[in-house]
Amino acid sequence: QSQLKHFVANEQETDRNNSSSNVDPRTLREIYTLPYEIAIDRGDVGSVMCAFNQVNHEWSCGNEGLLAGILKREIGFDGWVVTDFGARHYLTDRPPSLRAGLDQELNAWRYWTPMAIKDLIAQGRLSVADVDEAAYRIVRAHIASGLFDVPRISAPDADVSTPQSEA
Repeated sequence: QSQLKHFVANEQETDRNNSSSNVDPRTLREIYTLPYEIAIDRGDVGSVMCAFNQVNHEWSCGNEGLLAGILKREIGFDGWVVTDFGARHYLTDRPPSLRAGLDQELNAWRYWTPMAIKDLIAQGRLSVADVDEAAYRIVRAHIASGLFDVPRISAPDADVSTPQSEA
């Protein structure tokens, strides 16, 4: 399965952690999200990576209208949504990005530590069902792509060099 990135209106690298791509709703759907919709409909897409930038002054990776609204409900994407490295900006966003449609913080936990998630649940800002839904989407896509079908090796090979890799 493939991963589409960077959802959506990710138009620049310079100052990408401070910029906002401001787009009216019609342009957003007809120009920016349509290619994702086509790729999801015609391709074997397992995940979508959200963008660093803001869209209409709301961070892409915590933007409920983009992730839960357009991507998951309107387009019908049933894979999982993941950040790029460092594209998850803060924990106190409203609603919490996990509830807004983000399923995984990439690589190392920066904001979604187990304790932080437990605290949000205790505050009533996140539910166990929200966490379960995100985990389900990730694991379901991993199973569909055959990730768990590969047998684990009992011990690593001492030498992994082959004549092909040395050429």
